[in-house]
Amino acid sequence: MKTVAVLSVILTGVCFAVQVIQSDWAMGPGVAGPTGSWASCFDSSQDISWLAVPGQLVLASVQLADPVLHAVTNTFTGVYTVDVGDLNGDGLNDIIGGGISVSGFCVWYAGVSGGWVKEIISSTADSPTGCDIVDIDDDGDLDILCATYYGERVLLFLNDGSPTPLWTEVVISPYFAGGHDVESFDMDDDGDPDILAAAAEGDMVAE
Repeated sequence: MKTVAVLSVILTGVCFAVQVIQSDWAMGPGVAGPTGSWASCFDSSQDISWLAVPGQLVLASVQLADPVLHAVTNTFTGVYTVDVGDLNGDGLNDIIGGGISVSGFCVWYAGVSGGWVKEIISSTADSPTGCDIVDIDDDGDLDILCATYYGERVLLFLNDGSPTPLWTEVVISPYFAGGHDVESFDMDDDGDPDILAAAAEGDMVAE
């Protein structure tokens, strides 16, 4: 009977044990330890990654090798904006880009065996300073948004979905002084992408 009583006490202790999982380190380092209760901050963040995964502290990773620079082009003067996406549906990421002193708006298609094939999407997009890749018409292929600084326009280039895409230019806004950035997001939660743009000279953000 004495043995049974001891086991009963141990099992009861296990049943009432409480496991506490920290779920918020939003405040980062700042509270000296040790501490008797969980909070949203902690003592030190040296060699600790606390923003990568919400609610988790992990040892900071060590870089295994020096990054390798791969120059897509060395002749694209005044580059200001780039974005990445598979524009021709071949499974490889392509690059779009423009800049404050660049004539036109360009895409670099990734080659299957390496290298890049440059194409000018628009030669009239004056100083493209913002771009975004999005399937704006929901037809399964990626389209391109572009904001121009001196051209003062917000442009949409519709992709025809062919292996070598043909682009149809649509002027979203013809009067957008100092276009600086453009992004697409479903702002009104209706399932359709909306367009946000910022104008440096016009001092505004517009939808």
